Amino acid sequence: MTSNESHEYIVSARVTLRRGDVFRTSGGPYFMTRDVTGKKVKLPMSAKGPFKFISYNERGRKKWLVAWSQKEGAFAVLPLTRWKTCDLPGFVNRPYKILGKKRNKRGAQ
Repeated sequence: MTSNESHEYIVSARVTLRRGDVFRTSGGPYFMTRDVTGKKVKLPMSAKGPFKFISYNERGRKKWLVAWSQKEGAFAVLPLTRWKTCDLPGFVNRPYKILGKKRNKRGAQ
């Protein structure tokens, strides 16, 4: 199975991410557990944004973005589709959603 890499990703009809564009996300993996009172608690395990787009990759049904997390100062792999990663009970591998691209300030180039 071959892997495809692109330096451009079409988010919607109006938004296209290109290398170096800054964007925000929602979603991502989390761990579901219960606190001492028995109430369900979600512990987020997702990377924190904003992100700088590097590439879009796909291999079969798996699709993901490679990006630089400006908040954490590290590379991040952001799955855009569900895929099985581990059998840890309580772990939910939720795909990321792109919220939008950060716009340049007027007059800035």
